[in-house]
Amino acid sequence: MIRIEKLILIGATGRNSGKTELVTMLIEKFSPEYKIIGLKVSTYYGNDEQFHGQNQIHLKEKFIIEKDANNSAGKNTSKMLVAGAKEVYWIKSKIECLNNAIHELILQLDKNIFIVCESNSLRKVVIPDVFIMIKNNMSPVKNSASDVINMADTIIESNGKEFTNFNISEIGIKNGKWKFNPKGFTY
Repeated sequence: MIRIEKLILIGATGRNSGKTELVTMLIEKFSPEYKIIGLKVSTYYGNDEQFHGQNQIHLKEKFIIEKDANNSAGKNTSKMLVAGAKEVYWIKSKIECLNNAIHELILQLDKNIFIVCESNSLRKVVIPDVFIMIKNNMSPVKNSASDVINMADTIIESNGKEFTNFNISEIGIKNGKWKFNPKGFTY
């Protein structure tokens, strides 16, 4: 497991829980002051198609790293660009290749950027500054979420439409790292 500084990781127990909404909120809040990169990680285990929605593909390669430059496509990665991310990447990886995929991407990135990432499975191979799990009681729990939920710095409740126990002020950047503080940050 590798430590990746300046990475905040957002996971969720199920689809349509608010991952993209939280990611874009963070990008909108912090991109005026910091260089923010958006990252989406889709990990394929086999037999987990129900959790990938429109992203159902069968990888022939071990992994793919795509850079998204289209901010009008309506995809989650496009929403990150619209929110203010300087660049956005989408890793599509077989679970056994995820470590290699993230290593390859990190080597390409500026060390001074902050990364906002949507993924559960990435937590199996990296230690981020902060890991937030969104718990949606309205959808079935993904195996990838149950594997890592105990590693979360905090669990945000969602009813599928809004967060019920979270305020964006609980997330901050201090001393070059993402931070979580349930009492909030003042600047």
